[in-house]
Amino acid sequence: MADSDIIKVQIETAIRNVSWLTVEVGVKSTHTISIDPIKKTILDVVTTGKTNFLGMSFSSIRNDFKVTKKVFETGCVKFSVKGETATAVRVLPNINYAFDIILYPTKKLISIDGAHDGYPSYNVAVNGKSVYDCVQGWVPELLGDSDITVKKSNLAW
Repeated sequence: MADSDIIKVQIETAIRNVSWLTVEVGVKSTHTISIDPIKKTILDVVTTGKTNFLGMSFSSIRNDFKVTKKVFETGCVKFSVKGETATAVRVLPNINYAFDIILYPTKKLISIDGAHDGYPSYNVAVNGKSVYDCVQGWVPELLGDSDITVKKSNLAW
């Protein structure tokens, strides 16, 4: 399988400039999962953004990103992905998501089942094509764990 045949699932959390009240616009985390259905491997890479507060720049903390339950079956690849990060400005809670994903490489379909916070925005893309996008609500939707339920089946990529 050539590098171009590797499937890349990217989960991005970002604060988008949705109003004049929006602060700290930018990407907060990018979790890229590379799946090779032929070699039956799944590798992931994470990058996190910075938060500027009172003239200082803070890296993210409490970073916990995982890919688990990797299963390769005829015609599909299944795995679970979890992401959690927070700003070093300790008064803000974690950004959370947890998804069970099923990829159908030959059909170029993906199913996503799980949940994420209502803030910030969340985007899931496969090979660069957005298949799920949720625009942020407001900052208090960070409280608690993953208030937005996602149940999307057979999304084309």
